[in-house]
Amino acid sequence: MGGILRAFDREQGPGRRSELRDVIVRGDRHIVFVRRGERPDLIMQDQAVVHGFRPEWIVLDFDDDARHVNISSHSVSEPLEIANRIASGYFGCACEYDNQVEVTYGKQLEVLLGQLLDEQVDELAFVEIVVLHSPLDGSSKMKLSDATSVCQSVRHFGNAVSSLLTEIAQIESIKVGYLGKRVTLLFEPEGAAGKYVVRYSDHRLNGLERRSFEAYMQRAHGIPVLSTEKRYKR
Repeated sequence: MGGILRAFDREQGPGRRSELRDVIVRGDRHIVFVRRGERPDLIMQDQAVVHGFRPEWIVLDFDDDARHVNISSHSVSEPLEIANRIASGYFGCACEYDNQVEVTYGKQLEVLLGQLLDEQVDELAFVEIVVLHSPLDGSSKMKLSDATSVCQSVRHFGNAVSSLLTEIAQIESIKVGYLGKRVTLLFEPEGAAGKYVVRYSDHRLNGLERRSFEAYMQRAHGIPVLSTEKRYKR
């Protein structure tokens, strides 16, 4: 794998070096840690300021057969290309990963939001909603947030002004409480009207909690959720 990184660096030009720092096997997954210079910066060295590159950590989380990879990084194209080259070496042929997309229909989200509002979901608490264009005069962006539940506030707003939940396309995000942690759900339009990709902020959940949350959303609500971590499939 070190040879793959060295070949990649040579093609990218001088100055930036990719270092293989570790490979961890966890269950059926192989997690690769790479440290690489990302962007030019001024760096202190021996009490002098020199020109260099600010480093970033690239984490490539491959499943056992390398057909899927989760990528955690600041940059986009370079980590994906590194993952492509590792997979190409593994399979012995040229490989490229495609961004993974799983569609959820607006009606499914309407059902979920209705259940959250009526507090019918024991595993999730409805703790925040962000609406892009509210029903208020001026259609300003609006956020309702609470430590434990926004259900009463959302119901009151619906009775006094207009429902915040009827137009999924106007909902930028919601937050739910899961295992005592606040998790953001984003509804990204995908292709035709009424289709969405649901992504969740994974930084508050550990690895086991992420898999548990994904499995729960699929099993209980029929909604595939993808982390905001970049996720690709071969």
